[in-house]
Amino acid sequence: MLCLGEWCLGTFSLCSSHSYSLEENTVSYLPKAIHVKNGFYAVEETEWIPVNEYGMILDSRGYITPGVLSGKYLMFHYTDKEGKPARIATHRLIALTFCESDHDIPVTGLFVNHIDGNKLNNHASNLEWCTIAENNRHAHRTGLMPRNQPIDIKDLETGEIRSYPS
Repeated sequence: MLCLGEWCLGTFSLCSSHSYSLEENTVSYLPKAIHVKNGFYAVEETEWIPVNEYGMILDSRGYITPGVLSGKYLMFHYTDKEGKPARIATHRLIALTFCESDHDIPVTGLFVNHIDGNKLNNHASNLEWCTIAENNRHAHRTGLMPRNQPIDIKDLETGEIRSYPS
C-alpha cells in the first residue's frame, strides 16, 4: 500500500457519505499526482483536493464543481486539515496538480497566468506558472491591463481641462 501523508492507495473518505478509491498514477506528466477516479487527480500541495484537467473539482460531497465566482476568479471553499474554513483559487488548484514550473523558485512565490486571458477558463492547457513581472507583461501585451490611461484634471477656476499620463 502506497501512502502519501494521511492518504494511502486503496479506499479513502473525504467525508462520511462518500468514499473514493485511489489508484496508482499512470500519467507520466503527473509525477506527484494520485489518480482518484474518473480523471480526477490529487496532490499533497492542495491538501488532496481532487481536480481534473478541465478545471473541475470533486468536492467532499461527491459533486463536481468549477468553484464559486468570487470577484474575477473561481474559488473553491473547503475545510482544511485543522477543521478550519479555507479557500483556494480554482486555477491555482489545477496548476498545482497539472502544470510544471520551469522557474528556479518554489511555486509558492509564483502566480498562475491564464494564457488566453479568460479568468474563467481553468483548463490545465490554459494555465502556466509565472512571476508577477511576467504576469503583468502578459496582461499589458494582451490588453487586459491597459497602459498609461490618461487622467483628465479640470481647473475649477478657469474650467481648463488638462490630460496627464498615468
